[in-house]
Amino acid sequence: MTNQDVPQTADMLTTAQAKQFLNVNRHTFEKHVRPNVPRIVLGRKHFYTRVDLENWLGKIKQQTKGRDFPSVGGGVPKAKSKLGSWFPYKD
Repeated sequence: MTNQDVPQTADMLTTAQAKQFLNVNRHTFEKHVRPNVPRIVLGRKHFYTRVDLENWLGKIKQQTKGRDFPSVGGGVPKAKSKLGSWFPYKD
């Protein structure tokens, strides 16, 4: 799906269109967007309004004070394994 597939005048976007509108992958959408943006459920379909998505983006921008690369999830995750961490940070 490309940005051209997202209707410019649509008030309600499907989940796929909302992900494309925000330019995020499924994992990012499920972790950060879905819990924080109201959705409309009609049967098995989930819809998001463009206004709600834009409002959520505005809140993220305010929280990050307009930095170019906001870290919505709170930073770089630490890798953990039985062999120890390959990441240079300690728990």
